[in-house]
Amino acid sequence: MSVVGCGSEDDAREEVPSEQTATSGPTPTKGPRKGGELRIALAAPVGHMHPQQAGGSDQVRWNVYDRLVLWDYNNDRPDFIAAESYETPEPTVLIYHIRAEANWQNLPPVNGRTVTSEDIDLSWKYYVADPKATGATAIHKTYTARRETPEPKVLVQVFKAPSVPIFGPHGIAGPIPSTFAPPELWANDQLASKAVGSGAYTIEKFDGTSEIVLVARPDGWNGFDRPYITRITQKVITDEAARAAALRAGQLDTLVARDKVQADEFKSYNPRIVIDKQLDFPAILMLHAGKPPFADPRVRKAIYAGLNIRDLINRVALGEALYSSFVPPYLAAYALPEQEVKQRFPNDIKTARDLLQAAGYDTSQELEFKYPSDPTSQTLVETLQQQLAAIGIKTKLIPQDPVTVWATQTVGTKKNFTITAASQYTRGQDADQWLSNNYKNGSGNGNFCDWQNPETDALIEKSRTEFNRDARLDLIIDIQRKLFDAAAPWINLYAPYRFSARWNHYHPVLDTGYSGTLGHYHWIET
Repeated sequence: MSVVGCGSEDDAREEVPSEQTATSGPTPTKGPRKGGELRIALAAPVGHMHPQQAGGSDQVRWNVYDRLVLWDYNNDRPDFIAAESYETPEPTVLIYHIRAEANWQNLPPVNGRTVTSEDIDLSWKYYVADPKATGATAIHKTYTARRETPEPKVLVQVFKAPSVPIFGPHGIAGPIPSTFAPPELWANDQLASKAVGSGAYTIEKFDGTSEIVLVARPDGWNGFDRPYITRITQKVITDEAARAAALRAGQLDTLVARDKVQADEFKSYNPRIVIDKQLDFPAILMLHAGKPPFADPRVRKAIYAGLNIRDLINRVALGEALYSSFVPPYLAAYALPEQEVKQRFPNDIKTARDLLQAAGYDTSQELEFKYPSDPTSQTLVETLQQQLAAIGIKTKLIPQDPVTVWATQTVGTKKNFTITAASQYTRGQDADQWLSNNYKNGSGNGNFCDWQNPETDALIEKSRTEFNRDARLDLIIDIQRKLFDAAAPWINLYAPYRFSARWNHYHPVLDTGYSGTLGHYHWIET
């Protein structure tokens, strides 16, 4: 389950050198071919086409509209899209150079005119002023001092203070806050019902209850030879069995599997079906450290000592997961080695009980254990309940609606829990966003566990202004070790693998962050 969507620049994170001019991004392992139709499924209807309001279509948001830059987290670098480069003459000044070939689609009201810096500036101003806009507005509201448009193809963004994360996939390279749309559509409040952008695709059909069809724009996109895929058809298929049947019949080209068991089922359909395996976002356990009993570090350390992560992986993730540090293993350069993480979870019941006894913990009390009522989280909390009982912590499981109760009332700004867990809650494409979960001023995801640690807080702040990549990487590794020493209350338990099936004529680009799909590097053999 995922409640918090990707792309909130409230969690702006990642590092770039002082100047970037490269235009290359991730490339497929085989030479791509142009053409073909990608057929995918949508599990629920969508209500509108607005690219920066909740409830809109991802297919419209990602494909019809453009961003200046995205982030390739495999290579830890920007992937320039509507911008051909940017420069940072000083840490608080970013100068985008917009591609000469960046044009609006040849449709009213823009009719193919060139994209200008004033267009982007106005679009972002409308976005920030929109009361229905997604919450991912901090890059413009909180961190930006001003913008300037000295030339039609030059946009200057001046920040209030130096910050490495601003440059990353949850800052200027985030796909929602950095989206720009025609000011004319913003001004006339037409974005929910009319989709015209400067992106790679135009809308051929939009029926949010049935089918969305996009076609590659005939006049080309930003001077690239991409997109490779000519047509994208997304069918609304709300029934899981019906989606599987459509894959089997060759009516879908790709489909995410529920788990390894379902992936094996998909594989059995046809020898030409390929299963891709990628590390996913971690399962999490949150302890409210602002009140008893988890304000006492000995109680938190008891949980670290007593947890059996291997049992969780075997029972909940069917053996398909890796131990996770505070930075998950899919961000390999910034994550602690798995062997080191294993040592931090020794599954030592005696030590755990001794720590509880030293803390004077009342083993007769029963803690409310709230959780989102999706099937995987159910298995997770039932397993955790058994493990906690083994060390002397009794809990009462309280299932809650994932969206209307758990995400809004239990976690979030209300912090209305003592202990809670979820099979997956948040997602992030850089290290700093994950560290912010255990930081006093955590933004975006927030410091939900109500915890402060002066030593790690100071190191996190230092990492955010360290523009030397190697030095920053060393800091982030050190921070994670100190978070373990302090038994930080937001615990990433393990990172499961995500499985998806595809017919072998479809070639996705895996593990590149937003730039993989949104940069349109995937292709189909026709």
